[in-house]
Amino acid sequence: KVETLLVNKESPVLGKTPKELDLADETGIQIVAISRNNELISHRLSDVCLEEDDIIYCIAQESDFLSSSELITG
Repeated sequence: KVETLLVNKESPVLGKTPKELDLADETGIQIVAISRNNELISHRLSDVCLEEDDIIYCIAQESDFLSSSELITG
């Protein structure tokens, strides 16, 4: 399933990179793109620091989203 998650100012992922978060191994959620200021970032995501108002495009099983999406959104 593809989901979008918003990084807000209370988000625990703010200022971190997907590489630091290791979401795929920890939660089963894989980040495939980030939308920032109407621009889609889809290459070299592992080193992109997540910023407030980023929209993260993720792929995961629905059960993984239900149990882990709060790790991103806060």
